[in-house]
Amino acid sequence: MNGKAGAPKATPHVNAAVEADICHLRSGGGGWEAGVHMLAQAGDPVTAYSLPHNDWYQLRRSLEIVKVFIVLQMHSYTLFGLHLRQPVLDSAK
Repeated sequence: MNGKAGAPKATPHVNAAVEADICHLRSGGGGWEAGVHMLAQAGDPVTAYSLPHNDWYQLRRSLEIVKVFIVLQMHSYTLFGLHLRQPVLDSAK
């Protein structure tokens, strides 16, 4: 099985943050609906509301992609001399 062409790979940091989010959601932190809301709030509502119900793998991967893009944007701003707040990678904060 292959993902979308060009989708970034998650860094270990992003992977750990998303894994923690998913574990929290699945162990009483709001379940599937809260996960969909998390993805929508993170910046990808179209994907969030089109995911097959309870497809935790796709939810996890979509969160990874969104969070990787946030990190990449921060690096781009840093390269151009702009100093912005570091993105929050743990949505529980």
